[in-house]
Amino acid sequence: MERVLYCPAPFSTYTAHIVYTQEKDEVMFQKHKDIIEITSKYGLPLTIKVHPHDEKGNLAHFKYLTKNYKHVKLVGGYWRCFRKAERLVPKHQLVILDVIKTALITTMAKSDTPTILYTQMTDLIKSQGLEGFYDMFHVCSSRIHLDKLIKCFSFGELYPPKEHQLLQKWFKKRETIKNWFQSSVDYLIIRQQFSKEFGGNTHWDGAKVVKRLFRIKKPPRRR
Repeated sequence: MERVLYCPAPFSTYTAHIVYTQEKDEVMFQKHKDIIEITSKYGLPLTIKVHPHDEKGNLAHFKYLTKNYKHVKLVGGYWRCFRKAERLVPKHQLVILDVIKTALITTMAKSDTPTILYTQMTDLIKSQGLEGFYDMFHVCSSRIHLDKLIKCFSFGELYPPKEHQLLQKWFKKRETIKNWFQSSVDYLIIRQQFSKEFGGNTHWDGAKVVKRLFRIKKPPRRR
């Protein structure tokens, strides 16, 4: 399986129908460089599926940008069915998008593949009522955040946000149970000390304490 698939949007000079959701061309240029350089930094093979709008110009642009980067593979040929971005998604472990208005949003919303949405126009997410994006994608707007996400991916620690939330919940549960067990142990120790100080008889001996600790750690099975 391939590692990273990047599906860049067309430049605003090539198409008008998504211009209101897209950054300026110079911002897009910088995002292209960010993704290429950061994946190179972490030694991650990168596939760039160029947009079919002015595909020839897009290919020329990315060939120039990646001429010194051996980890990049460019893919064109939109009209060849097996080269469509939707068919490339299942073959990759991470997908990067850089615009809110793209048909791949619906594809990735149905996929379990971690997806990074790299855009500075996060104000549109709120104004358009798209806050649910944060439950589906890793939304980032800076190179620093992008670097952090790709670094996590390089260590196999980047999960879809919902899975990550479930994982965090499990960690919290585990910590709670651990704290609960420790509080039970502390309670037994304090109870013993209190009884000895006041000369009481707790009917506890070493064997009973060990038995109780064992039962706290591993409850008896139901007969």
